[in-house]
Amino acid sequence: MKARVLLFLLVVCVSYNGRAQSQDSLPVPENYKNVIRWNLTPTLVLGTGSWAFGYERVVKSHQSFSTNLGFIQLPQVFKSVLDSLQITRHNRRRGFSFAADYRFYNKKRNKWNAPDGLYWGPYFTSYYFDTQTDIQIFANSNSYGKIIADSQILFLMAGVELGYQFTFGKNRRWTCDLILVGPSIRYDNIKLKLGADVQGDIDLNEDYLEGIYDALTTLLPGFGDLLETGEISTSGITSGFGVGYRYVVQIGFRF
Repeated sequence: MKARVLLFLLVVCVSYNGRAQSQDSLPVPENYKNVIRWNLTPTLVLGTGSWAFGYERVVKSHQSFSTNLGFIQLPQVFKSVLDSLQITRHNRRRGFSFAADYRFYNKKRNKWNAPDGLYWGPYFTSYYFDTQTDIQIFANSNSYGKIIADSQILFLMAGVELGYQFTFGKNRRWTCDLILVGPSIRYDNIKLKLGADVQGDIDLNEDYLEGIYDALTTLLPGFGDLLETGEISTSGITSGFGVGYRYVVQIGFRF
C-alpha cells in the first residue's frame, strides 16, 4: 500500500514538474528559504488518528535542515486480526514522533537551488507508543474472558536517506517531498504488561480457536502461559538493534 501511494505521487509530481519546466515563460523562483509541510505518512500508515507537521530551512544554496513532530496512535490491530477479538475499551492510546535530517541537494543534477531536486543526507527519527486496551475474547458467541494489555514501545532510528523534492505552482511555492530510500540502524525498547482473566478450557484442535491462539501468541508474548494458568502479569524491557527503512510523503508551502 505504501509503495503504491509513493509511486502514484511520484508519477503525478514528475508529470507536473516536467510540464512546468517545459514552459519557457516560467520565471526563476524566488529565494524562499522556509518550507512548512504536512507529513502524510503517519495518516496513510497508522490511520486518521495520527498526524505530523514539519519545517525545512535552507542554510546554503544547496543545503538545508528539517524537523518533523507529530502525534501518532497505534492502529487497532486486534480488531482486524480476528472477529473473535473484540476491543471493549481503549483506556489509553497515544504516542508521538520526532524526526530531523540534514540535506545535501545535488548541485549538478538539480535545475534550481534548495529545496528543489534530488538530495541525500543523514537523519534521525523516534517513535513512542503508550497504549492500554481491554480485549474481550469470544468463540462461537461464548466469552472466554478478558485481556488487559499495557505497553510502552520506543523506536529510535538513525541512517542516511535519499529523496526528491518537487517545487511547483506560481513562483514554485508548493512542494512535494518524497523520501524513497532510508536505510538505518534501529534501536527498540519495548515494555509489556499483561493482566488477564481467561475462563474455561480452550481446545486448540478447533481451527477457529487455534486462530485466536496463534494471533495472540504472536502479538502478546506470554499468552501461551496465560492459557495454562488462567492469569498472568509480566513486565520487562526488551532492547535490541535492527535494520529499519524510511519512506515519507510530504506536501509543503515555501515562504
